[in-house]
Amino acid sequence: MKGKMDWNGKAAIWITVALLLANLPFLSRRMFVFGRVRSSEKTMVWLAFEWLLMYAAALSLSLLLEGASSWTGGAVKGWQFYVISAFLFTTFAAPGFIYRYLYQRKSD
Repeated sequence: MKGKMDWNGKAAIWITVALLLANLPFLSRRMFVFGRVRSSEKTMVWLAFEWLLMYAAALSLSLLLEGASSWTGGAVKGWQFYVISAFLFTTFAAPGFIYRYLYQRKSD
């Protein structure tokens, strides 16, 4: 069928977007990438809040991509779906965390 994306394309889109979203809070010094920060650094609480919102966006995208597929048809997701997506998103955030807290501290 023309115009339908296969699973490889959907997985590539989700992985690319999730990698970007998972690392944005750690790579940007601004609030939600656009807003100004009053102090010189974002606190860890604010980073966690931003990261959770980015996870919600990635989860929404994954539900949208899976629901649009013809053979799953928006099947009910068990707890395994959410746990696996959360652990994947946490793993994707590792490069940004390492860059912000381990790599840049050496130059201080």
